[in-house]
Amino acid sequence: MKRWWLIGGGAVLVLLAVGYALKTRYDRSVPRLVTRLRSDDPADRDGAAAALVGRGPEAVPALVQTLSDPDAEVADRALETLVRIGPAAVPALAGALGEGANATRSRAVRALDKLGPDAKDAVPALAAALKDEEPYVRFRAAHALGKIGPDARDAVPALIEALDDGDRTVRWFAAVALGRIGPDAQAAVPALCAKLQETGTGGRSAAADALKKIDPEAARKAGVD
Repeated sequence: MKRWWLIGGGAVLVLLAVGYALKTRYDRSVPRLVTRLRSDDPADRDGAAAALVGRGPEAVPALVQTLSDPDAEVADRALETLVRIGPAAVPALAGALGEGANATRSRAVRALDKLGPDAKDAVPALAAALKDEEPYVRFRAAHALGKIGPDARDAVPALIEALDDGDRTVRWFAAVALGRIGPDAQAAVPALCAKLQETGTGGRSAAADALKKIDPEAARKAGVD
């Protein structure tokens, strides 16, 4: 009898252990799902990311915090998950862009850039990011504003200033963004015309292209074909 009791008790313990392991494995709480982004099992990571997308806004704060994870792969998974969540992630990403550490700001602006037109509510934050200390953040902010297009019209003054940025790539994408905003970037015409007089064919060609899209007549007067 004692033997059967020991066997039965052992079986119960095994079942409890298995049950606990399964509960932990498939726990769908946001903190647990974020932890599973670090799993060595690709299927587990993919499942966690998909589940986090399904949790939508509830998962966003934890994912934004994970953008600064010391493991770059984990941080990048969090970034891609935020992009998949879509517009619901934009307010938190915009906030991180203004207040986060370097790694967080870099990934936040990359996420907003990937969201394209869906990031239009982040225009004020992206315009402010054109003055970020990191050139990477500045050029990705300009690139994101270009993807947003006409809805980024409120960023025109900041983009005009960015035409004189110390980084050539930032200047280029600032001009491209102004061109994609189109006629609503009329205030940029004088600055773009001035850029046509500067040396360096790369910057001039971007300014010329932007000018043609914003004001074809001004471009013709400036000698732009």
